[in-house]
Amino acid sequence: MTENLLRYQNRQKFLVLDAETNALNLCTTKTWQIAWITCEGKNVIGEFERKIWWPDYEIDDQIAALNHFDRYQYEREAKDPLEVINELWGYISNPEYLVVGQNLLGYDVYVLNTWREALNLPSDYSYIERVLDTKAIEMAIAKDSKCPPKNDRLSWMYTWLNHKEKGIKTSQAHMLKKYNIPHDPARLHEACYDTQMTFEILKKQIWQVEI
Repeated sequence: MTENLLRYQNRQKFLVLDAETNALNLCTTKTWQIAWITCEGKNVIGEFERKIWWPDYEIDDQIAALNHFDRYQYEREAKDPLEVINELWGYISNPEYLVVGQNLLGYDVYVLNTWREALNLPSDYSYIERVLDTKAIEMAIAKDSKCPPKNDRLSWMYTWLNHKEKGIKTSQAHMLKKYNIPHDPARLHEACYDTQMTFEILKKQIWQVEI
């Protein structure tokens, strides 16, 4: 029934998150900043940003500039990594939330698990059935695959997340322009800002796909 689609669910809860790291290695990279927003329907309910303390944290100057890393601010604001991961997991593990991100299935789910492993916490991917990945959804839209299997949306998203085709763009910057979403290009890759922009993109996408 069409009334069950997300576009009509004004009470649906969303958790939109974005992790910033010092590299792209999915096995050893540590997250230095995590931002997330909680939403209900079309509205943002809460905004959260935490910096995570790792001793002797190293980050390449180029990556630091891209991700708005400031050493002084980091050392002044960073919190205990166990405290932050437990706070975040209180939301991630809540089945009421759909978990949203840009390339979430291709990157963030793995670096979050690396973070857990660094603290000797058990691996936890139990939430990925509730993930909505805006990058994967955008590729599906581009390829006119707008009706994901009702019982296997995760495989549908992984299929399109891993699909590469010349001429099809799925970056956050491209989608913000495509959907005419007002934004500041200079603030992209800023974790707090990216979560807000990702949610704006999702609100456009759910009118293009039958989710």
